[in-house]
Amino acid sequence: MGNFSYSALIEFVEKENFWGVATGSQRDRKYYILFCGGEPKGALVKDRNGTLAGDRAILTLRGTDDYELFSISPPVVDQLVLGCRIFDTSHLKKNQSLDIPELGKRSEGVGIFTMIVRKDASPQQGLKIIIRKGGQILGNDFTNHEGKVRFKLKTGRYEIVVTRKNGEISYYEVLFDSAAPKGPSVLNL
Repeated sequence: MGNFSYSALIEFVEKENFWGVATGSQRDRKYYILFCGGEPKGALVKDRNGTLAGDRAILTLRGTDDYELFSISPPVVDQLVLGCRIFDTSHLKKNQSLDIPELGKRSEGVGIFTMIVRKDASPQQGLKIIIRKGGQILGNDFTNHEGKVRFKLKTGRYEIVVTRKNGEISYYEVLFDSAAPKGPSVLNL
């Protein structure tokens, strides 16, 4: 059907009530988004480490990638979605807009957000932490031996996604104020 940017893809499939798959790639990763009646219903991400499906797969999608769109019959798409269904579509914004940076403007309200992740007072090493705002991933890192991660952020409200070693995903909300003098935030699992 053609090549599309992410925002153009979402607009096109919704307008056309589209059934099919969009594929994209980035370095060694291959992305697949399945659409049923104009809505994203399934996702897969495949790389040399394996395959992620459904909600875990869409956490790795980037809104800046280009996608190639293919039409597939509805019964086939329905079958494919069974193995990679998206349950939480809140971060797949239909009208995703990118902030245009202002050059030469001094950034205000920027600081370092530090968080320590613990379970039963014990630091949790090796957990993947993703920080998002408005459905857009702003950064990700793994907790160190102290259970600590750091991100450079502007003042505001953010969503933190914690992926445990067993694959369980938890979502937390945090309000970061760069002007408030305090130590690291502590997240107890």
